[in-house]
Formats: sequence, C-alpha cells, structure tokens
Amino acid sequence: MRVVAFLLALLPAASAQITCNPGAVWNGQACAPCPPGTRWFSGGQPCHPCEPGSYSASLGSLDCSPCPQGSTSDAGASQCYPINNGGGGGGGGGGDD
Repeated sequence: MRVVAFLLALLPAASAQITCNPGAVWNGQACAPCPPGTRWFSGGQPCHPCEPGSYSASLGSLDCSPCPQGSTSDAGASQCYPINNGGGGGGGGGGDD
C-alpha cells in the first residue's frame, strides 16, 4: 500500500508540463534555444524553420527577418545571399576574387 501511495504522489510531478522562456523549447532534458535558421513558435511547439526569403542569425530568435533588398535565402537560413541577376541560376553567392 505504501508503494501505491508513493507512486500516486509522483503523478502530478511527472505529468507537469515544462514551460521554457520564449525562444527556447524543451528537448527532453532541458530548455534549449532555437538554433539559427529557425524561429520560436508559442505553445511548446518545436522551432520552425524560417521561410524562404527570410533568416535568423542568432540563437533563440522569436522571429525571422526578411532578407535585405537584393538578397534572398532558402528555407531554414541563418543568412541571406545575393540574388544572381545574371540569369545563371541561384546559389549561395560567391566571394570576390
């Protein structure tokens, strides 16, 4: 009987929902910030990837920012890249030679 009472005493603690601060989600062990390229979504949902044309560069982003004019990004981007206006296809941009 003592074992049953002990187990019943644990039920509320075991079923309690963990709430993380905005920008972080529960990963099963701790509250972890949303990684770059994602944004926080309320309600304990997993972090959502940024939409194409937007980015988040830091941990724990609450929103994705639109890419600056003349640049774009793929879904889940942590940075934007220049739009290739030469008609040669997309890509991650390039450096100066």
